[in-house]
Amino acid sequence: MKIIVSGKGRMGKAIDETAAEMKSQIPNRPLEIASFIGREQVSEPIAQGDIILDFSSPSMALAMANVAKNRRIPFITGTTGFTKAEIDVLKDIAQEIPLLVSFNFSLGIALFARIIKGIPSILGPTWDIELSETHHKNKVDAPSGTAFRLLEALDPDESLRNSGALGVHSLRGGTVIGEHTVSFFGPHESLSITHRSEDRKVFAQGALVACEKLLTKEAGFYTLEELMFK
Repeated sequence: MKIIVSGKGRMGKAIDETAAEMKSQIPNRPLEIASFIGREQVSEPIAQGDIILDFSSPSMALAMANVAKNRRIPFITGTTGFTKAEIDVLKDIAQEIPLLVSFNFSLGIALFARIIKGIPSILGPTWDIELSETHHKNKVDAPSGTAFRLLEALDPDESLRNSGALGVHSLRGGTVIGEHTVSFFGPHESLSITHRSEDRKVFAQGALVACEKLLTKEAGFYTLEELMFK
């Protein structure tokens, strides 16, 4: 599997290092980085590959998704900041190729979202729910894309948020890669579930595993949970 990586930032470097580590763990693993594409190179000829993995910007991601569509190869993006209209464009492209959008490629977060889904209905209305997240001081979006992903798992119709039964708290500071906690407060007891990311390579590893899995899928708009657990 030859991967075209769209984006030359910190995630691009992590993907390059992690791909080498994963190949060393399983020597015959068919995993190869075909090329890295920077923002200034989108209009230039792009190397051939089996899949495009994108960590760039919304505009570049859309351009690369169209490259994938034209080549009939799968497309994965971990880019954040898409508008609803841009997500709709990606969903249209997904009618022709396998396409995955995920704001966090940690396999632990994917499992986290799966675990908390349905818990509010089990505990009932006497329980309050709080979601807190902490990221490094340069993190721009608050709440983060991962926080919204967990909120969707907890409260898909937003009824808890609208009633005030679910609160969200975003902290920014230092060099924290990412920490997310969902706490459930009931009569005389409480329960908290926490996930901590300790290195950006956790996202790179999840993205590369997602590439391997998406390569075998039919056209469609996928989530990481669907890819890993269905």
